[in-house]
Amino acid sequence: AHLDIPTSAARRVLHAVASWPLLTADELALMLNAHTRTVYDSLHSLRELGLVETYPVGNSQGHYLSPMGIRLLAAAYGLPPARYARLRYWPVVKGSRPLRFNLPVLVSSLEHTREVRAFFVSLARHAEHCRRDLSLAHELVTWDEAECRRYYKFRGRRWALSPDSSGRYRIGDQYYEFYLEIDRGTASRPRLARKFNNYYAYLTSGEFRRDGVRLRQVLIVVPDEGRARVVRMAIINGARLYNCDVLPAWIAVKDALDSRGPGAPVWRQVTRWRFEHCFDGFRSPPESARMMLNLAEVRREARREFSRTVGKQNSIARARGRQAKGA
Repeated sequence: AHLDIPTSAARRVLHAVASWPLLTADELALMLNAHTRTVYDSLHSLRELGLVETYPVGNSQGHYLSPMGIRLLAAAYGLPPARYARLRYWPVVKGSRPLRFNLPVLVSSLEHTREVRAFFVSLARHAEHCRRDLSLAHELVTWDEAECRRYYKFRGRRWALSPDSSGRYRIGDQYYEFYLEIDRGTASRPRLARKFNNYYAYLTSGEFRRDGVRLRQVLIVVPDEGRARVVRMAIINGARLYNCDVLPAWIAVKDALDSRGPGAPVWRQVTRWRFEHCFDGFRSPPESARMMLNLAEVRREARREFSRTVGKQNSIARARGRQAKGA
């Protein structure tokens, strides 16, 4: 099946479907920075090979791996399908032969999953806008939903830090690593406290230093202003409980984020609580973010434009000559 995949683009799309189940073709094209037609053609080929299946998402189709697709990628990594799925934290039907996604579980968390992915798609769109329209070197380098988990020891037992997702964004030569938390306002206050106390336990353990991982900032999206204040107090109370610095967290209300985008000053840091950008590079891009003009490409474009102008003028002159002869 792997040898039958027609192009390298189709292989990239297959790995993207594995990383982000239930994304639509347009969203996959954006995340891969690829032409939409290329992604559509690749998905069509993968469906014909039986490697990808679809599920209705709004007015479009989300894509996920078929049992054959799971077996193929597991074999590529030299692992049994069940172990491969477990390492990727996929919900699968236990004991199924062949192994397949547990679609009801995948769909039941679809709304939360879609909000996580909508944030990263909007961040990728912002990077594309900066590159294309502003000539600024922006890039969403990584987006990870599985390997962002961190396991560590604290007070004699094993803990797990499980953010909704994580990412790495580049502006010029500066990199911004972050965890993402989508809060839909459904968790109780004790559960909310446990979530952020887990971050404080991770900080207090010092495990991130031993792993060589720099402490990431935490971006939190909430449904409304009231919930923003509840989340803020949970984070501040956690710092008091653990007697440490307040978590480096930024909070944004979903409506403002959707209307203005992640690169706008719609975030508030817990300690300062005023609207600002979540990354310093959004407010003041470093000099390295200013993309140098490709002079060779500029010259080629100038020659093409000159040729088009000359050709148009010659066509007009020939037409006038024919009219004169006819008269």
